[in-house]
Amino acid sequence: MNILILLSCHILPIATQTKRPHLIVALADDLGFSDVGWVNSNLKTPTLDTLAHEGIVLYRHYVFMYCSPTRGSLLTGRLPYHDHQLNLGNDMVHGTNRNMTMLPAKLKASGYRTYMIGKWHQSFSSNAYTPLGRGFDKFFGFLGGGEDHITQHINTGPKAPVDFWNNTKPSPSNGTYDTYIYWSELNRMLEEHPKQDPLFLYLSMHNVHEPYEVPERFKSLYSPTLFCEKRQTLQGMVSAVDELVANLTGKMKRLQLWSNYVLVFASDNGGDPYVGGNAPLKGGKATLFEGGVRSVSFVNSDLLPTSVRGTNMTHMIHITDWYRTFAMLAGVNPEDDQTGVYPIDSVDLWPALSGQTMSPPRMDLVLAHNVSLNGNSTGSIIRGAYKMIFGAQGYADYRGTMYPCTPATPAANCNPYCLFNLHNDPWEHDNLYNESKTNKTLANIIQEFTVFYNNLHNLPQNMETDLTGFQNAVHNIYHGYMGPWLD
Repeated sequence: MNILILLSCHILPIATQTKRPHLIVALADDLGFSDVGWVNSNLKTPTLDTLAHEGIVLYRHYVFMYCSPTRGSLLTGRLPYHDHQLNLGNDMVHGTNRNMTMLPAKLKASGYRTYMIGKWHQSFSSNAYTPLGRGFDKFFGFLGGGEDHITQHINTGPKAPVDFWNNTKPSPSNGTYDTYIYWSELNRMLEEHPKQDPLFLYLSMHNVHEPYEVPERFKSLYSPTLFCEKRQTLQGMVSAVDELVANLTGKMKRLQLWSNYVLVFASDNGGDPYVGGNAPLKGGKATLFEGGVRSVSFVNSDLLPTSVRGTNMTHMIHITDWYRTFAMLAGVNPEDDQTGVYPIDSVDLWPALSGQTMSPPRMDLVLAHNVSLNGNSTGSIIRGAYKMIFGAQGYADYRGTMYPCTPATPAANCNPYCLFNLHNDPWEHDNLYNESKTNKTLANIIQEFTVFYNNLHNLPQNMETDLTGFQNAVHNIYHGYMGPWLD
C-alpha cells in the first residue's frame, strides 16, 4: 500500500521499499481515437475494453502529432519543444539528448527492473543512445521508426536492412509477425523477472503503423461484406494489439505480478490519414488538430480507489506527465536538472487520478512550437478553454468510424491561424479567429496567445547525419542488420 504524506500542500505518494508498484506503459502506434471497442463497437477489443471500463478513460490525453517526439516526452518528462520535435532518421548522429535522464534510468535508482519490447525511435548511432544505454535492463524490438511487420525489413528491395535487435546485438528471429515475436520475448522476460523486485515495462507496439499487415485469423474477425479491405486489415491489427495486452495481463496474473500495479495504455498520435479513424475529432496524424494530438488512452490500477474506477477523466493531461507520476509512485525524486537541457515539464497526475483533488493537473499546454511541416512553420498551445494553432496543417477533415470505406468530409484549415474554444467546441468546427476582427475579447485572446507563443524557446537540435557510417554498419558490421556505428 502506498503511504500518503501531505507536504507543502502537495500530496506525495511514497512507495515503501517492499511495495513499490509495477509500472507498465502499453503504447500503440498510430491508433486512431475511434479505433477501439469502447469507443467504436465495430472493433473487437475485449481485453482493452474491460481494462478501460474498470479503470479511468483519459478523455483528453495529449501527445505529439507523430511518433518519435511523443516517445521522447514519455521517456524524458519534457514536452516535445523542450526535447525534440523530429521524427528521428536512422542515420542521425544525435538523438534524444544524452543529458536527460530517461524514465527507466530514473526508476532503476529505486530498485526497478526495467524492460522494453518493441519500437525505440530515439536514435541508435552509438550504444549510448540505445535502450540499454538509456536505462533499460533488457530490450527486444527495433531501433528505428518503422518496418515490415513480418520480414522486419525497413523498406523493399534485395538490400533492404533488417531492423531487429536483442539487447546488444541483432536478432535473427525476424520473419514472423512482430506481435507474435514480441509476446514470445515478453513472456520470457516476465518468467525471468525476480518476483521480489518491482518492474517497469515499456511495451512499445508496432501496430497499427503501416504497412498494413495482419495474420488472417485477426482479419477474419471482420466480415468482408461489412468492411472494405483496408478497414478489415486495420481492425485486425487492433485486435492483435488486444491479444498481446491480454497475454501480458494474463501472464502477470499467473505469475502473481498483477497486484500493486499501474497500467497506462495510449497511442503515440492520432490515426493515420490513409486508414485511421479519429471520429469525432478533426484531422489525424501529422496535424495539430485534436485528431492528431489527442490519444485514445486509459489507466488501470488496483491502487485506484473504487470510487474513481469506471469513470472518465476530462482534465487535460500530456503523455510527459507519466514521468513525474511514475517517479513519485516509485519513491524517487522526479527532478532532472542537468546541464544544457530544460527541467522536466511533467506534472504528477496521481492526486487527480485517485480523487484526492478535483483541480485540473494542467491549465496550459504547449503542443508544438515552430515545427517545420510541409514547408510551413506550425505550432499550437492550449490555455484554459482556448486552443490556438499557428500555421496551416497538412490536411483538415472529419472521418467517420467506417473510414476509409466511407470518405472523409473535408474541413476548413488554419489560414493562417485557428482559435477554438474546446469547452464549447471540442470537435473544432468553429474557427473563432475569423471573428476576431469584430470581437475585441477574441482579439485580446489572440494577442495574448501570440505573445506567449513568440516568447517560447525550443531546445536546439543537432541535425547532423551520417549516411555513410549507417550504411557501413549495415553491410560490414551487422551483415544486413541495422545497428550502432560510432562505437
